[in-house]
Amino acid sequence: SLFPELDPQLALPLLCQFVHDIEIDDLALRHAASHAVVLLVRHAATEQHEAAAGGQSADPTHRWRSLLTQVAMPAMQRGLRLPPTKEVVRLEMLRLLSETQSADPTLEPQMAALRSDDDPEVDFYLNITHIQLPRRQRALTRLRHRIDVGEFEPRVLSTYLLPLALHIV
Repeated sequence: SLFPELDPQLALPLLCQFVHDIEIDDLALRHAASHAVVLLVRHAATEQHEAAAGGQSADPTHRWRSLLTQVAMPAMQRGLRLPPTKEVVRLEMLRLLSETQSADPTLEPQMAALRSDDDPEVDFYLNITHIQLPRRQRALTRLRHRIDVGEFEPRVLSTYLLPLALHIV
């Protein structure tokens, strides 16, 4: 465990502050806050895994899960809807979503399937934020194919993918 004394009740105000700091114009503060959220998600995932493996009480596991599903994920969803004037913050939220899905793919399995740790050319998150336009185009083409074959539920389409595509279009 990364933070042995940290429980979900203590993590809640920290997570809220980190999310707030991600939206500040200070680049160093934004990156530090984003990294802190990733560490917190990794800690929560580790705590859930250890509790499940050790047969411990489900209450702390449930509280960690609630913290992630009721605070962290909605913050990222909102971050994808930020106006064009907050493009840098929106990209940071997209990167944070990628890192979160890497740490705990069970949070949003359909979005986690867009990651590829083995091949950076296939990783949607890396390519959609890439500086080169052809990489972004290929990411959108692959995404369109996956949508066409029905890989995503309507909730995932409307919550994550539509806001993402609207900014690009």
